[in-house]
Amino acid sequence: MSKLSEFLKQGRLKLNYTQEYVAEKLGVSSSSVSRWEKGEVQPSIARLERYVEFLGFSSSIAYAILASEEIEEPRPIAEIKLEVYSKEAYDAIMKVVGDFGVDVTIESKRLRKWI
Repeated sequence: MSKLSEFLKQGRLKLNYTQEYVAEKLGVSSSSVSRWEKGEVQPSIARLERYVEFLGFSSSIAYAILASEEIEEPRPIAEIKLEVYSKEAYDAIMKVVGDFGVDVTIESKRLRKWI
């Protein structure tokens, strides 16, 4: 179990919250909360921040714990949400990101019409 997953679990238990209650408040499944607390998967940055703040802590604590963990796998350093209205703009943004030489995970790619 990672330091982060142990922190999440102990924080929840200290408040006498069930995984189901936390899941309902965060808008996720109870199995997601369980997997986060077991260290099977890490929540997204946004969900991690919401979880930690829900427990009454500053999100900077979660970042400090993540930074202190010695793991081999890549970890997210940012989560950015953009609305792009043209393929040209999307391509330009992806070129800039690519120029930094960082790996990018795209969860959704949907162009919107600008009205």
